[in-house]
Amino acid sequence: MKIRKKHLVGMQPAIEITKYAKKNKFDLIVMNAHNKGNLERFFLGSVTEEVIRNAGCAVMSVKP
Repeated sequence: MKIRKKHLVGMQPAIEITKYAKKNKFDLIVMNAHNKGNLERFFLGSVTEEVIRNAGCAVMSVKP
């Protein structure tokens, strides 16, 4: 099993992450999940939540 770590840069992080994962045929994405309040999540959204919805593979979300 090969584990890779990559830093991606873009204006829409969730889209960059899902595109990269699909292009490289990932089996699993592991992401850090911050504890946001409902109001903050409503206005700002959550990158982790968007990746979970759009990823073509499994996503594991872990709390820091």
